[in-house]
Amino acid sequence: MKPISFNLFGVTFLEPNIFLSDFLLALACFYFGYALKKHQTSADSPKNWHLFFYLMAYSSLIGAFGHLLSHYTGIFLKLISWTLSLVAVFKIELLATEYLKKNTFSKILPALVCLKTLAFGVAMWFFKDFFYLKIYSAIGLLGVVVSIFGYLYLKTHQKSYLYLVLSILSMVFTAIIHALKPNLYPWFTYNDAGHYLLIVCFGLLFLAAKKHIANDLTQRYQASKP
Repeated sequence: MKPISFNLFGVTFLEPNIFLSDFLLALACFYFGYALKKHQTSADSPKNWHLFFYLMAYSSLIGAFGHLLSHYTGIFLKLISWTLSLVAVFKIELLATEYLKKNTFSKILPALVCLKTLAFGVAMWFFKDFFYLKIYSAIGLLGVVVSIFGYLYLKTHQKSYLYLVLSILSMVFTAIIHALKPNLYPWFTYNDAGHYLLIVCFGLLFLAAKKHIANDLTQRYQASKP
C-alpha cells in the first residue's frame, strides 16, 4: 500500500496517520513514566521502571517524526527510534535481574544481556532492519523478563509478579499484527494498530509495575519494623 503523503508550504510529509499514532504512544509513555517516578519514593525501591517508559516515549516521538519526514531523513530517524526501544528493553531486562537472589547465575546474566544488546544493536544498524529489534525484544521480554518474573511468582506466589508477566505477554498481540501486516484502511495501517495496542499493553504494564512497587515498599516497611 502506497504511504499517504501531502505537501505543505513546499514540504513533503509522509504517513501522517503513523505520526499521530506514534505521537499518542509517546504521550502515553511520558505519562506512565512520570506517574511511576512520582510513585517510587523509597531510596531502596528499584528506580528503573520509569526509565523504560521514558525511553519508549522518546523512541515513539522520534519514530513519529521519522515517518513524517522520511522523504528527507530516510531511515536515519527510525534507526535512532529503534535504538532507544532496544535500550528500553535492555533496561527492563536489567531491572528484572535485580530481583533475583544473588548467586553466580544472577551475576553472569547482566553481562550476557549486555552482550546480546551489543550484538543486536550492531546488527540492526549494519543491516538497517527492524527485524533485529523484533527478535531482540522477543528474546528480552519473553526469554528473560517473563522467565524471571514467572519464576518469582511460582516461588513467592506474589500476584504482582503474575500481573507483570501477563502485561508483558499481552504485547505478543502487537508482534502478531506486525507479522500479519493487516492494512485495514490507508489511514489505518498495521503500524497504527500496533501503536494503539501498545498504548493498552503499556498501560497494563504501568498498572502492574505500580502495584509491584507498592507491594515491594510495603514488604520493606514491614521487614524494617522491630
